[in-house]
Amino acid sequence: LFQQGQFAAAESQQRSLVETERRAFGEKNEEVIGAMGDLATTLSEEGRLSEAEQLQRDVLEVQKKVLGPEAPYTLSSMDNLAITLLYEGRLAEADKLEKETLEIQRRVHGRENLTTIHYMMNEAEIVGEMGDFGEAERMSLELLDLERRLIGPDSPETAETTYNLGTIKAKQGKVDEAIALLSHAVDHGLLPREALKLGEDPELKALKNDPRFGALVLHARQVASPEVPKKSN
Repeated sequence: LFQQGQFAAAESQQRSLVETERRAFGEKNEEVIGAMGDLATTLSEEGRLSEAEQLQRDVLEVQKKVLGPEAPYTLSSMDNLAITLLYEGRLAEADKLEKETLEIQRRVHGRENLTTIHYMMNEAEIVGEMGDFGEAERMSLELLDLERRLIGPDSPETAETTYNLGTIKAKQGKVDEAIALLSHAVDHGLLPREALKLGEDPELKALKNDPRFGALVLHARQVASPEVPKKSN
């Protein structure tokens, strides 16, 4: 249900699961903790950020006690909470928590690790939202190097980082570089759902009046949905 975007139905199902597993296994059971985490994610997707944040904090507190502060699930919950704080506009808190998550992840699991890459992506997004475009660009370039070597130049993750770097360039007014990066992302692995949203991305408002951007939006739709007819000359 969650994957299908049916968040209300997913929430109801998840709440029932949490209550059932709580009665059966108690608050500190890993299955219960996981179900609570899934429910928090659904609440976040529904835009109920305050509820999601509180539930994520509850999950994190239990995980630190039961699993330890450096356990993978604990780090994942820290990352999820940092993203919720980002969505709430609490950028300094999000940045502090994501940096802490990333520092532990790198120390325990190394730099060349797929989960480390995921946390680096989130930290680069937070830094960019804080307006530090130079640092966000530096992190994105580091990410691209890792992703190209570890998961390939045409992976969705590599394309997403390329896309994000394009948004950074757009915010800096570097239109030519932005369009080149976005075009590369579209042609090299960007997920269809992301390609279809290209024209409505508020991060790219600086490109709206450039005819090359309009052409790229149409191209992205054709790549994501091949049945979209090509524009006639």
